[in-house]
Amino acid sequence: MRSFFQVVALAVGLFASAGSAGIQQAQQSHINRLCGEPQYAYEQGYNAALKRQPMDTLWVEQYCLPESQPSARQSWINGYQAGAANAPVVVVGAAPGPAPVIQCRFSSDCGGDGYSCREWQGSQVCMGFGRVGAPCWFMSDCLSGRCDGARKTCN
Repeated sequence: MRSFFQVVALAVGLFASAGSAGIQQAQQSHINRLCGEPQYAYEQGYNAALKRQPMDTLWVEQYCLPESQPSARQSWINGYQAGAANAPVVVVGAAPGPAPVIQCRFSSDCGGDGYSCREWQGSQVCMGFGRVGAPCWFMSDCLSGRCDGARKTCN
């Protein structure tokens, strides 16, 4: 019985070391592509900017051969700058004020898909994508997905 457990422990150890070797091989392949393929470095820089990661090219000096460093660095930076230019804007600060109530006669007066013209407090107003306090009839009229049915306003 003891030898059975020794065989199992040996098998588990071999399997674990094979798994880590696979991870190391994947990491080395990624580094080789970053250093040797300018388009791949560009794409990785682009993706880093979209994820709002810091612009960091220290990996170039650590992993790339001296002759490939300028190309890899510049490709990654170019991709990062393009990604940053296309990243969605994130505003950090105070919450916006209450949403304006826009009167309408038809849903087409409200500006497009996702908006509807409906009755609210005695007049016709645009509803859809509402912030807190905006008029609503349905949960889908509110960005938060919460519409107070009694007051007919977004929570």
